[in-house]
Amino acid sequence: MKKNLIQIFIFSSPILLTWLIIFLINPYNFYDIPGIVDNNSKLKIINRSYEVQMRGNVLWKIFEFRRKPCKNIIIGDSQSYHMNEELITDLTGNKFYNLSIPGANMETKFNIFWFAIAQSKLDNVIIQLSFPNLVINPKKNLFQFAKDNMDKPYQYLFNSATIIDTYQNIKFKITKNFQTEISPFSFPLTTSISKSFVSSLDGMYINYLYNTNYIDELRKIVTYCKSKDIKIEFLILPMYYEYYNYLTTHNLMRFYDQFISNITALGTTYDYSRDSNIIYNEKNFRDFFHQNQCITDSITRLIWKKK
Repeated sequence: MKKNLIQIFIFSSPILLTWLIIFLINPYNFYDIPGIVDNNSKLKIINRSYEVQMRGNVLWKIFEFRRKPCKNIIIGDSQSYHMNEELITDLTGNKFYNLSIPGANMETKFNIFWFAIAQSKLDNVIIQLSFPNLVINPKKNLFQFAKDNMDKPYQYLFNSATIIDTYQNIKFKITKNFQTEISPFSFPLTTSISKSFVSSLDGMYINYLYNTNYIDELRKIVTYCKSKDIKIEFLILPMYYEYYNYLTTHNLMRFYDQFISNITALGTTYDYSRDSNIIYNEKNFRDFFHQNQCITDSITRLIWKKK
């Protein structure tokens, strides 16, 4: 019997050791414990590539919000990801939590809203929307990653992504070096980047049909917020002007205008999508879809002016 127990322990020890390391590193802060890797380092690892960024941020932010709910939230995707919570707090006097997730499609945003409602009595909600959101695969619901871990906590220890990111955290802690993936559309602009951008839009908008189901779901959210005395507003951020040129030349601008009209009809909408002071200057953008931090902060100040 003793021999069998020893054999079982020897056989299982690599698995147990892996679980212990995951628990101690805690790459997405699933466990509310002091980690041996600081949060800034973990966030660098989470944001090292586009695919990891999507999964890692939804896990990190949902776990954190569940532990420390906030009454004022921003829901969005990579465009609003860098909206500075401390700046908003400084402007308003109210604490905000930015629940924006890179790669979030509409389903992800809807799920995050209802999740937040279940965690806290909300006062203010800003939902950042973008026209490209409407064509992201509806099955690519990032919130499901977090839900699976919350419903079945043991998955956190068994998940291959958790193991990989744990290893990356250890590697970074030892070497202080890691590789960051660069977007294929990153500026400065070149002819090659422009061609790749147009090619990606061709794939995105092939056989495009405007989906009003998303507007119906947003309308349900607005109705709920009104019934609970929650202030809800919408934000549409700018993209580089070549995106709008593409929509125009491919007869898609009518759908874009319909999208803007539908959103503004729902309630207060901060629309900076075609601000001529922003969209024509390449220096205002990191790539075709994302404004730089300076523009993000400027828009933040315009929305939440000190009183």
